Amino acid sequence: MFKSTITKTDNTAIPAIVRQGAYSTPIWIQSAWQSGEYAEFICRNGCGHCCTAMAANLRGASIDPHQEFLLCCELWGKPSDQGVSAPFITVGGMVKVLRHLGVSAHAHGVKAGEQQAATDHIVQSLQSQKLVAFISDPERNPSNPFSTGLHYVLALEIDSKGSILIANSSEKVSKGGIQYVDRDTIANSLFQGGTADENMTWGRLENIPAGCTYVVVD
Repeated sequence: MFKSTITKTDNTAIPAIVRQGAYSTPIWIQSAWQSGEYAEFICRNGCGHCCTAMAANLRGASIDPHQEFLLCCELWGKPSDQGVSAPFITVGGMVKVLRHLGVSAHAHGVKAGEQQAATDHIVQSLQSQKLVAFISDPERNPSNPFSTGLHYVLALEIDSKGSILIANSSEKVSKGGIQYVDRDTIANSLFQGGTADENMTWGRLENIPAGCTYVVVD
């Protein structure tokens, strides 16, 4: 049985609230984000920002995806100032934001052919009551349940039977924001061949492998 408590809502932009112990987070749907500067980036490539904000909230730091995007700009500059036209946040950027908020986090790479070892580490981290944000790759597994494109999701918890609770900001495949998968689904869908450069911040779509792996949140 999962220890997390899930409360469904009637809000399509926030279809559920997840509580773990003393802390809770909305499950944000990125495509529903229509307000504030940079809304277009959050709608289009905001999965990493949603994951970072959700993880931060579950560790006691109150922030939403828009505030998180603005914090990224404050910490290392606006995407446009760095010549990045269609930015996504890398695992290094996620780590920088979380650490700035006082949350311990570490990025990890997934070498080609080592997705099983990476999945073992993800499962072990969840068993230790940590959170894991990881990016899935539909080219490796066209039937992967997370998204039709490269996409970050946040693994929240694993139960005694090995079922893994996922918060997903993509309404295309997860209208309720919550999914339940097993470790094989993650192993088959996990992006491999990516690096875990914690100095990298904004990623460029033409250089996807750089910075696309997973983050363990303590």
